[in-house]
Amino acid sequence: MDLLERLYSPRGFNIGYNVGATSGASIEHLHCHLVPRHRNETGVLEMVSGGSRVIVEDPVVTLEKLREAWQAESGKT
Repeated sequence: MDLLERLYSPRGFNIGYNVGATSGASIEHLHCHLVPRHRNETGVLEMVSGGSRVIVEDPVVTLEKLREAWQAESGKT
């Protein structure tokens, strides 16, 4: 969350865990969703129920930004 706050300056986060097939897990496991939230955006429930999507940037770009920030913070080059 610290890296996301520094990179994207969200106003808050939605955090949720999905457990079991009924929650959408296709295999038995536990995973956590960490969703940065910004002022005046559509809520998560509205996105899910309304079928709309909010795409801020390519996930590959997000991954690279987070990887670079993580490496810089941990002292790796």
